[in-house]
Amino acid sequence: MSGNRLLGMTALAAGDPDLAEIHLEEAISFSGEAGFRPQEVWSLHDYAALLLDRDAPGDREKATELQDEAIAIATDLGMKLLLERVLAQRSASGGLKA
Repeated sequence: MSGNRLLGMTALAAGDPDLAEIHLEEAISFSGEAGFRPQEVWSLHDYAALLLDRDAPGDREKATELQDEAIAIATDLGMKLLLERVLAQRSASGGLKA
């Protein structure tokens, strides 16, 4: 797990979704730039979950974009379990399956 993803999940557990959002965005950016695609897709999943739970204006739309990216990467990498989790997350939030 990347440091920023861990910090994001810790901030979320501590009840600070705004700080968690910052760390998860950094985790996505760093993982993507470094080519750590499995970490990138997990961070996308976690960030989408944060947004769906917070449900502030614009959060659902952004979560859908993150899920789209996570689905594409998970499919490309053959990460079946994570793909299933993202699809379940999308289904539970009322979104389309893919």
